[in-house]
Amino acid sequence: MPKKCTICEEAPAEFYLKGSSEFYCKECASSQFGDLGLLVAIEEKAAEIRRQIDEPINEEKEED
Repeated sequence: MPKKCTICEEAPAEFYLKGSSEFYCKECASSQFGDLGLLVAIEEKAAEIRRQIDEPINEEKEED
């Protein structure tokens, strides 16, 4: 289930504050922070987790 924005509680979250459990949609993040570079995109974090999961699998295949 996708996270919802902490502020408006309606829109799906696209960003989060690193080290926090607060999630924001693009509109609320822009109005709250002004600079989206201060936040981490949820999709970036998901891609990082996928890479970490795939690395051990790829290493096992190379050993065979």
